Amino acid sequence: MTEKRKTNIIKRRFQNELILKTVLTTFITFNLILLGAYLMVDSVFSSKLSAQQFMQYIAVMEAIAAVFIYLVSRKFSFHIAGPVYAVERSLKAMNEGDLTIFLQLRDKDNFEEVSEILNQTMDTYCQQMIGIKQLLEKMKADASTSPELLSALGELEQKVNFFKTEKELAEDDT
Repeated sequence: MTEKRKTNIIKRRFQNELILKTVLTTFITFNLILLGAYLMVDSVFSSKLSAQQFMQYIAVMEAIAAVFIYLVSRKFSFHIAGPVYAVERSLKAMNEGDLTIFLQLRDKDNFEEVSEILNQTMDTYCQQMIGIKQLLEKMKADASTSPELLSALGELEQKVNFFKTEKELAEDDT
């Protein structure tokens, strides 16, 4: 059994924009169908158009409306799904030790705040890892007389080298 959240934590502006776009698209489409039906009513009552033909026209307009709503919703979703995919890709790279990632979203994309926080976090981690690696090199130089300490520092170096930093990538390119 799933537990419901006691507090809904959402971005109100994002949620309201999404709801408004969905409601407006549906409202406009519904009104276009009503307008089409209204324009055809005269034909139905003047016997130029049978009730069955009228229903067929309405069905066609509903199908066109469904396609319209799908296309508009798809356009809206690009500004949501694209950033989610980019964040996911960045987190996978981070999980593989890459601290050099920089998440750049397109104009009008949602989740700008998430992008900024992720980029700040990656920069902080990268700077910290550069400092740790420099400190490790200094400790190795100072510990050259103790085999046990050198061995422990070697193990630490292996774990630290899992992380890639911008400085190291620049050195690899030369």
